[in-house]
Amino acid sequence: MKDKKSIADVLRQIAEDYGENIFLEQRRVYAILSDLAPGDFYAKQRRRIKMSLEAGSVEILLKAKKDKDGAELYINESVNRLINNTDMAEDIAKETIALIA
Repeated sequence: MKDKKSIADVLRQIAEDYGENIFLEQRRVYAILSDLAPGDFYAKQRRRIKMSLEAGSVEILLKAKKDKDGAELYINESVNRLINNTDMAEDIAKETIALIA
């Protein structure tokens, strides 16, 4: 059986293949993610990433990439945005943002 990539590797592949700004196109990213990480194995992580995209957390993370000095602040803001816009628990939100970051 073929080894499964981690979802972080899949996200990294999307960024490498399409550029980081692809993450500003929520539907397109989710479609690509669904193609590269299909099936039940990735379902929970895909849902969490979709929620992050819809909450605008990923846009905040892109700002963090540009501002290395304030990166931690952006990451915290991204986690807070995800918590406030979803019913996601703090530990799950942090885990999800860590995957994307």
